[in-house]
Formats: sequence, structure tokens, C-alpha cells
Amino acid sequence: MAANILGADRPYTPIPYFWTDQYDVKIQAHGLPSAAAKVTIADGDVAQGRFTALYQEGGQVTAVLGWNMPKQARLLRQQVLGAWQDTPRLATA
Repeated sequence: MAANILGADRPYTPIPYFWTDQYDVKIQAHGLPSAAAKVTIADGDVAQGRFTALYQEGGQVTAVLGWNMPKQARLLRQQVLGAWQDTPRLATA
């Protein structure tokens, strides 16, 4: 938005976001997780029920999933921002 104020002509492209509380589980997703993406655990432990996962396609992070780690998922959201703004396929999804 700041770039537009300074004269650039960039479209507003918000990152899709989803959250839900299911009993004792807090789930957050930023971006569009894809079955074709490479998934890596960025923080936490799946076996303990607390983790964040990064979804990568074409060398870029396209989504973040947080499972009982909402703060960490929100912080990792910044990694999705670059892919979302730089990739026309994602920006128009």
C-alpha cells in the first residue's frame, strides 16, 4: 500500500487466510496449501500436536500452516507474501 501512496501502480492482492478453533486445536493457514507442494515442518513437532509447516512450489513458499502455533504461523506469513505478489498464477487465484 505504501508503494501506491508514493505513485506506484500495484494491485492490492491480499493473501488468503483461514483459521478455526476445533476443540483444543487452533488451525491457521496463510496462502493456498497445495497437494503438489513440498511440505516441511518449520517449527514444533507433529507428534506433540504443535507445529508450523511451509508449503513450497517452484522454490517459493506458497503457504504456511499453523497447528496450535498461531503466533509462529503469523510470523512465517511474511515468507508467503513474496510468492503471492510475484507469481501471477497465485495473484489471480
